[in-house]
Amino acid sequence: MAGGFRLHANWGQAVILIKNEYQAECVIYNGCAGGIDFIFSMRLSGVAFAGGFQTFKL
Repeated sequence: MAGGFRLHANWGQAVILIKNEYQAECVIYNGCAGGIDFIFSMRLSGVAFAGGFQTFKL
């Protein structure tokens, strides 16, 4: 979580910080900023975007 180093002190309040990363097609990686490992699975379904949004492929 390299981006976490740029957060200011007292910016947010949480007991546990969890980061979600999308690194590959149909795969979401989860990790905890405190170094705790966990595994879970769930079904994901796509939904249409509300008006006024755009998508970009990088």
